[in-house]
Amino acid sequence: MRARPGDRVTLFDGTGVEFAAEIAGLRRDQVELLVLECRHVDREVGFPLTLAAALPKGQR
Repeated sequence: MRARPGDRVTLFDGTGVEFAAEIAGLRRDQVELLVLECRHVDREVGFPLTLAAALPKGQR
């Protein structure tokens, strides 16, 4: 990880809650964060959305 103590990060919990946090400490296998703020964010679009992806053809 290229982050350093004092850098800010945003954490997501998957339920619509975001946490603004600051890196307090780094170790080889552990990161210590200080949570600065908790925000409830509504990411739902207000209209129906259809997403399509084109698949590449196989080799001929």
